[in-house]
Amino acid sequence: MAMMLSSDPSFSAVELLDASDWFNLLSEAGRAAVRESVREVPVAAGEALSHQGDLPHAWCGVLEGLIKLSSVNAEGRAVTFAALAPGGWYGEATMLREAPFAVDALALRPSRVLMLPAHVFFALLEAEFSFSRYTMRLLSERLHWFMGHCHANRASDTHARVVRAVVGLFQPAASLAGFTELRISQEEVANIAGVSRQSCNSALKQLCDAKVLDIDYGTMRLLDATRLSKLVSG
Repeated sequence: MAMMLSSDPSFSAVELLDASDWFNLLSEAGRAAVRESVREVPVAAGEALSHQGDLPHAWCGVLEGLIKLSSVNAEGRAVTFAALAPGGWYGEATMLREAPFAVDALALRPSRVLMLPAHVFFALLEAEFSFSRYTMRLLSERLHWFMGHCHANRASDTHARVVRAVVGLFQPAASLAGFTELRISQEEVANIAGVSRQSCNSALKQLCDAKVLDIDYGTMRLLDATRLSKLVSG
């Protein structure tokens, strides 16, 4: 169920669940179990919702703010894998692996996150075929995305990294479809892409000149989703 979002989207728990495709695939009993078990957690700007090495306890959906998933490699270099705007869900792969988180989940601005406990997540996988199938498709999309992300990082192509960061914000796996505006600063985009602010601004200017994006007063507007996606896949 797609929803048009404002440039500063914010959800209540009920709104996020009702707008999430996976939730609407569940049986009535499954939806009731989710509603009864979810809890909202606030995260201050700069704080971590979870750290590398923490054991996962929930599947997480972003209600408000901006969450960055990143890690530090053996050489001490920070690598950002994704950023999730309101409507994005994450953490399913780590729970399925029954392993600690390999990334930090950091709030780039004051955020609110909805948490679905692990035992409810696993109960849905066992009892709801539609949810199991959705999760498999989601994992496939994540794998495809991260393979491309890895290639862009290895190639040290700053323009490609910025483009992927923008695509990920508007069309991340497991996120709500349909919104074309997002309140975000160029500094935040640079942080997500893992490039300098100067390089980020240059790449964003190229996207604006190509009429793919429009950026004005801290608001990014998506003008041509098809062309933006082709820049990533091409």
